[in-house]
Amino acid sequence: MSANTSKLPANGLSAVRVTKRIDLKTILDNVSATFEEGTLTLLLGRNGAGKTSLLKALATLSSVTEGVIAYRGANVLDYGKAYRRELGLVLDESLLYPDLTARENLRFYARLYGVEKEQVEALLEAVGLRLFAHEHVSRFSRGMVQRLAVARSLIHQPSILLWDEPLTAIDAFYIPKIVRLLADHVRAGALAVVVTHDVSHFWDVADRVVFMRAGRIALDVKPDETSPAEVAAWIQNEGGPSATGRRG
Repeated sequence: MSANTSKLPANGLSAVRVTKRIDLKTILDNVSATFEEGTLTLLLGRNGAGKTSLLKALATLSSVTEGVIAYRGANVLDYGKAYRRELGLVLDESLLYPDLTARENLRFYARLYGVEKEQVEALLEAVGLRLFAHEHVSRFSRGMVQRLAVARSLIHQPSILLWDEPLTAIDAFYIPKIVRLLADHVRAGALAVVVTHDVSHFWDVADRVVFMRAGRIALDVKPDETSPAEVAAWIQNEGGPSATGRRG
């Protein structure tokens, strides 16, 4: 079953009455949300709340049982491969080749997207890997692999960034660099949806905070309507910030 495509949101990336079931278990339960261009949304909730499932549905990496994922007024399935080229993904798999160097990995993706080599060097510098560009990824620490995955996701200057726990294992020194890269990309017009437990690092650059519980959106607010401390308490206790009941 799909939503009426004549009523799809004209702008941004949307989940329209999206439900996902696996056997008898409901993973996403009638989720509707629109993520606008030029904005950064933090997607929060406890493990199993449906955050990653929603992110993968938005990326067309996971099918939905009911509803539609729409981009700029059309079902993303109608775009075919063109939609995938709009995406910059950071997921649980790095999508990097361990037997290639950091530079070779980025050059591979640059060729894939028709990007100039200069972008490769700029991103290596931006994520603090320029001095390690000649080393094979198999020798990298988990945090270095994650930084290179961030660079890979940005190589083609995508319109849509879907990041799942992008700061995993990254040294504290480099976290502001990653956050700044993301914020700059959003200011340039991209939309970003970020699943994270590291709320405080993104708080000052976020435009919206969406909380999920049991496959549903439980709360949708602006950062100034709650706080990182309230968010942490809400996730821990499955209660709700003081803004509970206010929907964006």
